[in-house]
Amino acid sequence: MRQLEYKADWYGRKLVKIDRYFPSSKRCSNCGHVVEKLPLNIREWDCPECATHHDRDINASINILAARLAVSAPVAHGGDPQDRAGLSVERP
Repeated sequence: MRQLEYKADWYGRKLVKIDRYFPSSKRCSNCGHVVEKLPLNIREWDCPECATHHDRDINASINILAARLAVSAPVAHGGDPQDRAGLSVERP
């Protein structure tokens, strides 16, 4: 984490930390459904709600990017977007 913070500061970027329990790989990036149990040995899965087929790692990266964008987006009705996304932002 220290090295990531250093590099983000070096390049003038914001570092977004995701809560360790954020369900990035268990949340369907298409409809938002969260699968309760998904063992680590399962690398691909189908959403029971919308039937979208997911590669676990690609799905997680899509959800992490979406959460990052939610932190950056202006909040229309007040509140802290970090509370919604389970993220914290480190600013240089």
